[in-house]
Amino acid sequence: MTDINSLGKVLVVDDTDMNNILIKKLLSKRGIEVDTATSGTEAIQKTETTKYALILMDHLMPDMDGVTAFKEIRSDASGLNGRTPCIVLTANSVDDDGQAYRDMGFCDYIQKPVNGKLLGDKVIDYMTAVNESDTAEPDSGTDAMSVPDWVIKLRAINWINFDNGIDNCGGTEEYREALEIFLNTSELRIKEIRDFYENEDWDNYTIKVHALKSTAGIIGVMSLSHLAEELEEAGKNGNISCIDEKTASLLEMYAECSSGLGDALGQAAADKKKKPVISADMLAEAYEMLGGYALRMDYDNMESVINDLETYDVPLSEKDRYDKIRELWLKMDFKGISALLQM
Repeated sequence: MTDINSLGKVLVVDDTDMNNILIKKLLSKRGIEVDTATSGTEAIQKTETTKYALILMDHLMPDMDGVTAFKEIRSDASGLNGRTPCIVLTANSVDDDGQAYRDMGFCDYIQKPVNGKLLGDKVIDYMTAVNESDTAEPDSGTDAMSVPDWVIKLRAINWINFDNGIDNCGGTEEYREALEIFLNTSELRIKEIRDFYENEDWDNYTIKVHALKSTAGIIGVMSLSHLAEELEEAGKNGNISCIDEKTASLLEMYAECSSGLGDALGQAAADKKKKPVISADMLAEAYEMLGGYALRMDYDNMESVINDLETYDVPLSEKDRYDKIRELWLKMDFKGISALLQM
C-alpha cells in the first residue's frame, strides 16, 4: 500500500472551527498530514509558501468565498499550487453530480456534513491517483460490555441521531470530540447570530446559520440543522419576515441542545465542582506556552494547555484576559492571542 505520508500535505479551508478540527482529525486518523485555514485569504497565503498534494475548500465563507480563493490560487499556473487538485466542500444541494463545480475547475465535491469514511477514501484516492480503498474500518460503535454513560444518555435523547453522528465523525472517540467542540463553541456562536440579527447584518447572519446547519448536521441534531437551513434560505432570499419569526426559536433550540449535550457529556456536573485556584507561576508558564503555540498556529497543543487550565480557577484579575484568549482560540485567531499575551 502507498505510504500516504510520502504524498504530502492536505490543506483544509473552512471558516467554521469545528469543521476544520473535525476534518483534520478524520484525515489524521488515516495517516494524512493536514494544514488548516479559516478564510480564503489565509488559504492563499499558505499556498504561496507550502506545496500541497490536495486542497479541500469550503464554498461559502465570509469576505472571500471558496470559489474566488480557488481561482486566485489557480491564477498562477507556475506557482507552488497552480495545479494542485482542489475538492470543494459544500452544504448546498448538488443536482448535477457536481458538474457545475467541475466546470469551475474543481476536481470533485464533498457534501457537508461530511461522512468520515467517504471523506478519507476520496482524499486518499486523489492523493494516490489510483482507486485504492483504505481497508481500515472506522470504529462504528462501542464495546457492548462497557458502554460509556454519555453514550447511553445520548441514545436516550430523541432529538439527536447518534448513529448518524458516529458515521459522520468516523468513530466514537471522534464523535465525542465533535460534541465537545459544538458544546464549547455554542455560547459564542449564539452571541454571533444574535448580534448579526440585531444589527440587521443579513450577509453575516446567513453565513453563521449556514455554518450551524453544517455543524448541527455533523453531530446528528437534525431539527436544529433543518431550522438553520430554513433561515439560511431566508437570508439568501431576503425573507426578513421569516428571519424575524424564527430566529428566536433557533437560538432557543440551540441553547437547549447545548444544555442537553452538556448534561449527557457530564460537563454541567464537572463545571460545578470546586476547582483549585491556579498559582501565578503556573499561569505565567501556561501563557508562555500558549504564546509559543500561537506563533506556530498550533491549535491542538493550545487545546491541551487550555484543557489543563480548565481544571483550575483563574484569579479574578486575569479572568477577563483568559476568557478572551479562550474565545480567540476557538476562532483560531492566533494573531489576536499573541497580541493579547503581550499586553
